[in-house]
Amino acid sequence: MLATLILLLSSVCILHQATGYSEGAPDNACLSLRPEHLKSEQKEGFPYEIILGTKQLECSDSPPIINFTLKGLKGEVFKGFMIQARMGTKTVGTFEPEPIDYMMMDCPGDRELVDEEGLEVWCDKIVHTEPGKNTATHYKAEKRNSMTFYWKPPANTTGDIYFHYTVVKDFDTFWVNQQSEPLTILESRKR
Repeated sequence: MLATLILLLSSVCILHQATGYSEGAPDNACLSLRPEHLKSEQKEGFPYEIILGTKQLECSDSPPIINFTLKGLKGEVFKGFMIQARMGTKTVGTFEPEPIDYMMMDCPGDRELVDEEGLEVWCDKIVHTEPGKNTATHYKAEKRNSMTFYWKPPANTTGDIYFHYTVVKDFDTFWVNQQSEPLTILESRKR
């Protein structure tokens, strides 16, 4: 009886480990962007890139929506991902829900630019925003070669923003906390 119980519990643990997070990254991965796969991350041969729709913008009357694409090089596919925009170590901006091919999460770190009423100020104009949604992750572990994301930069901010991201090729093969080229936000020339 005891042997059967041990075998059953071992099977459940192995099954849980093998399934990974096919429905998105866990909340506790917000800071490190590290999946809990109980394996070591890959250190070399990163076969993916983020391609920015624009590399530079300036403040305008309404917050611009930036698109960028996570793409596998030479036809490489991925099953999972987690992406955040950061200025230094601070997570900034929000992912847009439409068109949605990914799940959004609220990780700590991007609410300093929102006033008490939940309004975000953009170039001295007030716009409505939904709280959070500063991190994108997969919601299905489907093989893909590329995926396009839509993201809104933070208000009243200038400087370089980098997209930090983790890509999971399969349960045993993943790269953690990679960094895109910078997206530079310039002071508005209209001020």
